[in-house]
Amino acid sequence: MNSYLFRNQIPLPRGQSVSRFEDFYSMSANYTLPIWYPDVALGPILNIQRVRLNAFLDYGYGSSVINQKPTTKSYLSTGGELKFDINIFRLLPQMDIGFRYSYGISPSTVRYEFCLEL
Repeated sequence: MNSYLFRNQIPLPRGQSVSRFEDFYSMSANYTLPIWYPDVALGPILNIQRVRLNAFLDYGYGSSVINQKPTTKSYLSTGGELKFDINIFRLLPQMDIGFRYSYGISPSTVRYEFCLEL
């Protein structure tokens, strides 16, 4: 019997390559610290409103039954993000751009990422 796996709407542990599971549970702890409020405008093109750091700890646990055999795996990662809150062309929607360092504790990985959030 084939089972259909829907698109995953659960946040995954950052910095980990997670397999597909029938059941997946995750939890996360974040602490965001504002560093600086420069409110610097570079002409009408760019306005930098805030610089902040975010530290995180993510956990995930997945389980599936494949060929009558249960399969489980857990994921644990930690890391930090440096983010800039900006406006482009004085438009109202704020954008977050930055960099992320993720350290996978289980399984062991290290990943650097560029982040862009609208």
